[in-house]
Amino acid sequence: MLYFGVKPSKSLSWILICFFFPFLGVFAFLLFGINRRKIKFFELKETKKEKTTLKVLLTIKRIKTQKNLRVINQKKYLI
Repeated sequence: MLYFGVKPSKSLSWILICFFFPFLGVFAFLLFGINRRKIKFFELKETKKEKTTLKVLLTIKRIKTQKNLRVINQKKYLI
């Protein structure tokens, strides 16, 4: 409840609800208390960042491979 970064009064109210109504309070929190759209947005943003990073790394690897092939081809002609 405190992890989601909401207002302290909202967090305290959820804690009190869960304290006074243990089973019903936890169920209500899981159903209504979590902003799933916000979590999904950040997950999508993180996934997009990971995909971009992966593309950059693959491009760098491809360029290094091409350079290595050029060096190998140049060595063949030197021998």
